[in-house]
Amino acid sequence: MSDPAELPIFKYYPDPVAGGSVEASDAACAGCKRRRGFISPSLLYAEKVPDDARFCPWCIADGSATALLAAPSTNSLRERRMTRATR
Repeated sequence: MSDPAELPIFKYYPDPVAGGSVEASDAACAGCKRRRGFISPSLLYAEKVPDDARFCPWCIADGSATALLAAPSTNSLRERRMTRATR
């Protein structure tokens, strides 16, 4: 298992383990297929996402989880709303 100190940095969420967004697990990531010792218990809702898909914090942090499945992230949705609002 990876050390929590080795988790990727989330600028707006400094401790995702304590907050419950990332938990210790031996489950394989649906994105990279690796077992890195941590997984997000949260679901990613999109048309192409299997119901039981879970992603590691590294795939979430680098955007590959959303890019792999062509699912919009909350950041991209917020950016589109901001762009429309400032036109």
